[in-house]
Amino acid sequence: MVFKKGHIPYMKGKQHKPESNEKNRLAHLGKPSWNKGLHGVQAGENHPLWGKKHKPESIEKMRKSHRGTYNLGKIPWNKDLKGWCSGEKHPMYGKHHTKESNMKNRMKHLGKPSPNKGKPVSEEQKLKQSKTMMGRQSPRKGMKNSKEHIEKYKQWRKTQVIPRKDTKPERMMQIALLLEGIKYRKHEPIIGQPDIFIDPNICIFVDGDYWHSLPKTIKRDQYVNYELTKQGYHIIRIKESDIKNDVGKTAKNIIKLIKECSDKSLEVMR
Repeated sequence: MVFKKGHIPYMKGKQHKPESNEKNRLAHLGKPSWNKGLHGVQAGENHPLWGKKHKPESIEKMRKSHRGTYNLGKIPWNKDLKGWCSGEKHPMYGKHHTKESNMKNRMKHLGKPSPNKGKPVSEEQKLKQSKTMMGRQSPRKGMKNSKEHIEKYKQWRKTQVIPRKDTKPERMMQIALLLEGIKYRKHEPIIGQPDIFIDPNICIFVDGDYWHSLPKTIKRDQYVNYELTKQGYHIIRIKESDIKNDVGKTAKNIIKLIKECSDKSLEVMR
């Protein structure tokens, strides 16, 4: 039925009785939906609002209309249905999106800013999220990563630069090498990720006094030294305090070591 402009439906502002709802339900029980098999009948270009947008006045009118119904005592359909669509009840449980579906979804959102971008999270919202997650176990608790996943993560980790900015002692050593005309690369993606790498196989680490004095870090440095040496790399480690105390003397010693290591590498290649 199409209503003329200005016509007020006789049921506006009213609600069906429970008996009437039950009678209507039984009348349609077992009958197929009118739009069954009409997938996309109102999707895409077939939708009456395709290419159009609601006016601000229309949006505000709809918002007030819904808000008014809830103020009159209307209960949201999903109230008290916590977890109604989670776990095995979720329609996508145990399934995966196809590559085409993922690509379609990605292209749909490509270039669009996040709806929460620039919006600070209030303390009330943080507290609410904290209470929601409180007492829940991690979904991966007790699970172990596969060897393929661990290897993939290791390769990805080698490309990550931490910290993202060079420290002052590192920059001082870089300047000393540039003055000597020695070419280098920073944070080579190999095990240990040397702060400075000089072809073909010289790794220079500038170690901070505090972090590299911790037992856990010392063990890791020993492991990195062992693995790199086994692969044929020359390792030079410099303490942060040595650079700060006498950068000129430290730079001379390092340049001398670099030349010695380069000579050894040439002898091996011959």
